[in-house]
Amino acid sequence: MKKYSSLNLVKMQNIVFKSIQGFNKLFSFIFSRHRGKNFVYVAIGDSSVEGLGASHPDRSYTGIIYQQLKLTLKNTQYHNLGKAFAKVNDVIENQLDKTIALKPDLITISVGTNDIIKKTSFKEFEKELFHLLSNLKTNTTADIVINTIPDLTNAPVVPRHMRLAGKVILSRVNNIIRKQAKACDVRLVDLYETSRIFTRSYPEVLSEDGFHPSDFGYAIWANTIIGEIKHLLWHDKKDLSALK
Repeated sequence: MKKYSSLNLVKMQNIVFKSIQGFNKLFSFIFSRHRGKNFVYVAIGDSSVEGLGASHPDRSYTGIIYQQLKLTLKNTQYHNLGKAFAKVNDVIENQLDKTIALKPDLITISVGTNDIIKKTSFKEFEKELFHLLSNLKTNTTADIVINTIPDLTNAPVVPRHMRLAGKVILSRVNNIIRKQAKACDVRLVDLYETSRIFTRSYPEVLSEDGFHPSDFGYAIWANTIIGEIKHLLWHDKKDLSALK
């Protein structure tokens, strides 16, 4: 895969990080209704939530989202329950009750990769995902955001002879995520489409393990999710002028 020049990469990284910083005023506005009380952010899911591949927890996508929240909401509480190798069923067994007990205002979810690796049936994955999302929707008042699984089928650790089959399976799993997000009325962020654009031209989005995102890759994830959160929480669009 052809790598872009270091200058182009630096420019792209600067664009991503600056666009994240540009949401600071927006966060100050959309979360104003939470001032005076704790704002609780809970991240659940697998190793991508835990932040494997990042140089520091603050550089994971959930860490970046937390840092942005904290800039405008000093009383933000952040709980990262993500664990490596977690399948949807593991999230249900080990993270669901803890999440509900924390009474979150915002929940982000990334899960499904390990279900593919460990060959969870599509039927079982859909059933368990519905159980997870419907319980969170019923038992919390949080804004819930789930993302599709990024396209990592061209990652160095994936054997070439498995890539085509991997794309087919990934497409099926992502369609289930889209379907259940709609059924449970939670916010969907399509990281699959975003990842396809960047992994083709910027292999630097992956960390040294050849599978998990790098700091740059997580910054793209966070930027995409933050861009969706503003639409989810913004109720008074006429006040846009106040942010300029």
